[in-house]
Amino acid sequence: MSVYAIMQFIFSPLWGRISDQKGRKPIFLVGIAGFIISFILFGLAQSLWMLFAARIIGGVLSSATMVTAMAYIADTTTEDERAKSMGLMEAAMGIGMILGPMLGGFLSEFGLPVPFFFAAGMAFITFIFSSLFLKEPVNHKSTHRDSTSFSNAFSIGWVFYLLAFLANFAIASHEATIAFYGSDTSGLNHTQMGLLFTIMGIAGTISQGILVNRFIKAVGEAATLATGLIISALAIAVIPFSHGFGLIALFSSLFYIGTSLATPCINSLLSRQTKKGYGSVMGLLNSAGSLGRIIGPTSGGALYHYVGAAFPFWTASLLFLFASLLWLKKMGTYQTTVSTR
Repeated sequence: MSVYAIMQFIFSPLWGRISDQKGRKPIFLVGIAGFIISFILFGLAQSLWMLFAARIIGGVLSSATMVTAMAYIADTTTEDERAKSMGLMEAAMGIGMILGPMLGGFLSEFGLPVPFFFAAGMAFITFIFSSLFLKEPVNHKSTHRDSTSFSNAFSIGWVFYLLAFLANFAIASHEATIAFYGSDTSGLNHTQMGLLFTIMGIAGTISQGILVNRFIKAVGEAATLATGLIISALAIAVIPFSHGFGLIALFSSLFYIGTSLATPCINSLLSRQTKKGYGSVMGLLNSAGSLGRIIGPTSGGALYHYVGAAFPFWTASLLFLFASLLWLKKMGTYQTTVSTR
């Protein structure tokens, strides 16, 4: 997982900038092709180095997909619709992440390579469908393409990059340690842990697909982001006091609801800060999130095993508390400011 995240950390900004210059559709298709190639290599792998090679190739190429998809949404939606659309995209991804492991487990009964070849086939269908029906955004056709430098992109959105890093660090730390915590403190077995992750995924998907839009309509994007960060900080802080499947599932799900409220708003509010170069800013945002996913599991595991079972969760809570305070201080600046750089 870390190898894949490292490749995303390095290449997401590059693909985002290239999509600003060459167009969204061709770079999106490069990312889908990366999934096809990496899944086929996984299915054919006979040694550890082949698995690493597949993961590296997948990370390099498929990192083009998410950043280009976010830039595409920014190109094709109004500012008022953007957070809802990004939330729906993340909800669709959440559904895939819930159903994918179950389907993969079923297909593996026919042979370990089968799930990878099936995934490659699904990616190939996506490639064909996108080639035929995905249109280049009207405001991003060749005569209107524009970009922004990485220095400008960083100065425009450094707060959002920091929020993305902190959120992904905390999420990755939670994912890396919650199974140990459930097993060590409550004796949860593999089946219960699988159910726990399914419940968390469903909670996050509902939050992104339904709650995000309702919160934004009620209080606005900036306040929804603050609400999500605060819910996350409080929910994960309570997990070390939770014992038994029910309480662990409850507060872990609340944690996922909070993060799922926050992330679409981070994406949308960042896109409001510029009128050009969406690929560059979304690339840096995805890179910041990848850095959090690289460091989070290792840090969380080290805290859990060498400091104490509660410390990964309390550390994540403190990070979300810091993010909440930072955003409450800065939100007035970023609600309406839009750069033309």
